[in-house]
Amino acid sequence: MKYSALGKFFVGIAFMMVIGCSNSEFSSAPESQLAVTDTLLSEKDVVENIQAPLGQNLTMYLQGVEDKLGKLKDKHAKLANHVPEAGPGSKSRVTLDATLVELTKKGEEFQFQIEVLKSAKGKDQPALQTGMDKTLADLDQSYDKALAQFAG
Repeated sequence: MKYSALGKFFVGIAFMMVIGCSNSEFSSAPESQLAVTDTLLSEKDVVENIQAPLGQNLTMYLQGVEDKLGKLKDKHAKLANHVPEAGPGSKSRVTLDATLVELTKKGEEFQFQIEVLKSAKGKDQPALQTGMDKTLADLDQSYDKALAQFAG
């Protein structure tokens, strides 16, 4: 069978289309490769942005904690200076003293948590900060409850 030049041309184009289609299954278009590269780079930038200012974020977080601790120390001083009307040895004074001891222990535990946070690295810090926030909120509520009970 003889093929004409036009027939050979169409067979060649069909052959090229088949090869072109089969190659596109194995590789992606240049635009999609760039999109994947951009996505990987942006994810890398996000991780670096989280890690780079972590020390700065920790410093800012600890400054905020110190401010809150200053307020708690003021509340502690109000409780410690508050003398119930019944005077020393009364039931209310004993209860106040026990409350102050309990709050002092909680404060010391919180100070220990601060030291643990300062020595923590990377992924541990956010979890520790969450725990510290809860502890600080509980401590603040305990002081508010004690002030309401004894300063009444």
